[in-house]
Amino acid sequence: MPRVAYLARPIDSAHHASKELRQVVREATAVLTAYGYCVYSPADAWTVPPTAPACRQVEVVNRAALEACDLLVAHLPAAVPSIGCGMEIERALSLDIPVIVATDINS
Repeated sequence: MPRVAYLARPIDSAHHASKELRQVVREATAVLTAYGYCVYSPADAWTVPPTAPACRQVEVVNRAALEACDLLVAHLPAAVPSIGCGMEIERALSLDIPVIVATDINS
């Protein structure tokens, strides 16, 4: 059975993602796939009208995918605020799912 990686990133601003962010996401997906993971990306899973209200079904499916994954990979770009990614990281940790966080914040 293939392993599943959940790719968390700021989806509320996905349509504003920089060229660099899109490249990082493509590279992360390619690496995970090369290591045998099926990659679930909530940002790519849905096409929702910009004016649509929050949809409970989207949340239910994304939560089920997160709870069934073997690994959570979160990309947190410094310039893109996100509350959802932090919540997904917290949920994964509470379920003892390994988490990898990548960011462009310089220390």
